[in-house]
Amino acid sequence: MGAEDILYRLDPTKVRIVSGDIAEGYWDLRGCSLVRSPELLRVAAEGEVPEPEQVDLDGQIQNLDIKNIKDANPTGNLIGIGVGALAGLRFFGPLGAIGGALVGSALVGNRHEITVTVRLKNGRLFVASMDKDVYARLKLIGERSGATETSIDASLSK
Repeated sequence: MGAEDILYRLDPTKVRIVSGDIAEGYWDLRGCSLVRSPELLRVAAEGEVPEPEQVDLDGQIQNLDIKNIKDANPTGNLIGIGVGALAGLRFFGPLGAIGGALVGSALVGNRHEITVTVRLKNGRLFVASMDKDVYARLKLIGERSGATETSIDASLSK
């Protein structure tokens, strides 16, 4: 798990683009736009600050198609708490164990991840994974755009 993966788990505005017509990676849902800030390593290597990429979603979403809903894994949460507590205990003693357990729980967390295909009115298409709260915001943006939503249940009933 890299630093971007950890930040993705902790930040409720993060969207992970898996594939499609926009660049893969981690994006922020800010207002009605997806914004991708330049990676820190690229900025440091080139010595310049490129403009962040932005995809405006306001009035642009044509269809939201839910592909997968991954529920929280209670076993994974326990493992995260345990590993965090052991690491905290090893390095910082009993108080570190408590802090480590909290950090381990936050990193693994009770997160419900939704994978959705988003089709824009300009023809662009992308597949993204996000937290259920971020999906609710994206769905609101889509409803204002007049978007249709295809859920897993609707796909199974056809």
